[in-house]
Amino acid sequence: MYRILNSLDLEKYYTLDANHGNKPETSNVRYQNWGDEKLKAPCVVLKNEEIEIIQLQIPSMHCSSCIWILEQLHKFLEEIQNVTVYFSKKTIQISYYHKQISLSKIAVQLNKIGYSPLLLPLQSNHSKNQKKLWYQIGIAGFAFGNCMFLSFPSYFENQEFWLTQYQPFFDWIQFGLNIPVLVYAAKDYFIAVIYDGIFLLLLVLMEDYPLDKFALITSLLNPIDLSRTLILLKLDISALLGYTGAVFKKFFGTDFGFLVSFLVLTLWVIFPVWRMVSFSKKKDF
Repeated sequence: MYRILNSLDLEKYYTLDANHGNKPETSNVRYQNWGDEKLKAPCVVLKNEEIEIIQLQIPSMHCSSCIWILEQLHKFLEEIQNVTVYFSKKTIQISYYHKQISLSKIAVQLNKIGYSPLLLPLQSNHSKNQKKLWYQIGIAGFAFGNCMFLSFPSYFENQEFWLTQYQPFFDWIQFGLNIPVLVYAAKDYFIAVIYDGIFLLLLVLMEDYPLDKFALITSLLNPIDLSRTLILLKLDISALLGYTGAVFKKFFGTDFGFLVSFLVLTLWVIFPVWRMVSFSKKKDF
């Protein structure tokens, strides 16, 4: 590996990242059929009489040195015109003169420098999750528009006979339109209220037991509930919370309670940021 890079004046590869380098595979047998047009067709991005652009996956790509050396692939093989690296996806797109060199030879060269490629069929512009989101937005928008249209008779001052007669029918149609919105379009957002639902269910089932401390602890475990409680206690509406408001006021209204709440909310901010930073360091963006 060093001799190859040294002969091409690519020693910079060793200075970009301390974790550079991958061990190449000993066998190149699996690349023999990569010149087959049917095999590589799903991976071809663009092809004309001279140039072919193909997408390959490089699982061993992990650092800035990897990006740099893959972008220098044209120095190993002069038939390669350009290489575009997508580090986050661990993929590359190679533009090469397909009449002068086969994909098998390119794959063998990648393996020699420690970046064994995999054929990666092209995907549509939108992933399954993105398509699902568009469907959810479409269903919600369709239901919203039709519900607004069917609600027009309720806004009329003159209650005509046919409007009064068919009003229940319109109401049932609106109810039916809201079912797919609740079941499909908005189901991903129900996760945010599952915690509150379980909490309320426990309070109802165990109403005969003293749950003051339990309610305080569970509120601390949910940053949304904790923030909501702190805001409500600062408003006049907290007087309407009754006994529950008094319990929360007794703890969160004190300096100690405010300090504990502040520390808990700080942890809820620091922990995700720490996870994100540690993950980004490992990915070496």
